[in-house]
Amino acid sequence: MHRLIVHNLICLIKEHAFGLPPTDGVGDNAATPIVPMSHHKWRTLNYVADTLGISQYIAGTPASAHEYNVNDAQLFNHWTNKRYMQLRDEEMASETLSEDTLRLLDIIVMNADHIITHDVDIKGIIALGLHIQQHKATIDYEKLNNWLSRIGIIQLASFEGNMLVSALGLNADDIPFLVRRTKSRDKQARNHFIRCIDKALEKHSFGMSSRLGLAMNETLSHRFFSAISLVTDIEE
Repeated sequence: MHRLIVHNLICLIKEHAFGLPPTDGVGDNAATPIVPMSHHKWRTLNYVADTLGISQYIAGTPASAHEYNVNDAQLFNHWTNKRYMQLRDEEMASETLSEDTLRLLDIIVMNADHIITHDVDIKGIIALGLHIQQHKATIDYEKLNNWLSRIGIIQLASFEGNMLVSALGLNADDIPFLVRRTKSRDKQARNHFIRCIDKALEKHSFGMSSRLGLAMNETLSHRFFSAISLVTDIEE
């Protein structure tokens, strides 16, 4: 895909979803706002946005993180998913229930599921940033960080937050679940985010080595269940 399409798409996400200056760092347009394109490129951009499920950000429609469906949020490793479900039940029954913190966890898990099974979900990463931005005052980050540690997905959550900072320009101070942030991690997160947009119209997936580096147990569990499912389908 032409780099100007990727550049302008990211600029529009930043401006319309987060109210940030419409600039990006792709190629030679590192500090430039939206740049002119042909009608064909704008049609391609709109088609890519529709494919990614983020057309509302191109049109400038008011966005809410609650539009993101987390009903199917799950983890593939038996023990991590069991811990996730247990702490959700505990929090729902708690007298100090923090719905905004629990939904933030669900969004993180839903994004993790996409990364393990396919690739970065651009819509999901935007929803993550929107929820943080819109509910900053009511999110209990101490509780969230304890949950992430208990489940065992700190690296995955940090990777998701890193994309918000390195690709979309959100303030790192607003994302306390970032861990060991380095230039290399920033570059990796940004490259994965941009690659997912760049390859939106092609068959693609998150790299296996990257998956193993972020979540070995989840990745291996998913591969195991996929293999079992394949064998079962063949036998039937």
